[in-house]
Amino acid sequence: IIFAVVNARDFILHCSSNQRDERAAVKSTVLDPSFVGKLGKCLEILKPVDELIVAFQSDNIPVSDVYSGFLNLRETFSN
Repeated sequence: IIFAVVNARDFILHCSSNQRDERAAVKSTVLDPSFVGKLGKCLEILKPVDELIVAFQSDNIPVSDVYSGFLNLRETFSN
């Protein structure tokens, strides 16, 4: 879907000159052969953060659990 959006004819053509440079950079990034691999790595890095966000959405979580969760996050990223 992202590939189709940046490859669309009007993605760069119908915008201001400031946006053209930004959109050209976005298109270049998405079309880079390593984009999918890098995207997968980003998702892998953000997974522990997402898990904490989901866990902390409840109103019943003690503040001490939040603190320990962030302490454990450092160890998770180190591993």
